[in-house]
Amino acid sequence: MDGRGLTEAERRSLNEIETRLREESAELDRDLRTMAPGLWGRLREATGLVQGRLVVALGLVSLTLLAAAIRTSSAGVIWAFAICWTSTLICVFALLCAMAEGSSHDSMRKR
Repeated sequence: MDGRGLTEAERRSLNEIETRLREESAELDRDLRTMAPGLWGRLREATGLVQGRLVVALGLVSLTLLAAAIRTSSAGVIWAFAICWTSTLICVFALLCAMAEGSSHDSMRKR
């Protein structure tokens, strides 16, 4: 700049622009603060809770079947344990994938 200041018209224009930006920013801040999760967000949260409980339940059933299989050596109990344990591992993997996906979305929001 060559040392000259803004003209009165330029100052008014600048003030109008700054005022509009502040108003829009306040509206945006309010909208973001009051924004509720949508249907998919609520379903994802509910699925995460159910899936976590399912993993715990399957783990407990698997341990019970393992103890019964060791005690009885029955083929039916061993097969039930194998099926239950496989289901537990699949559910744990799905839960870990969902947690990793959620944390990657969170890290993307922070950028």
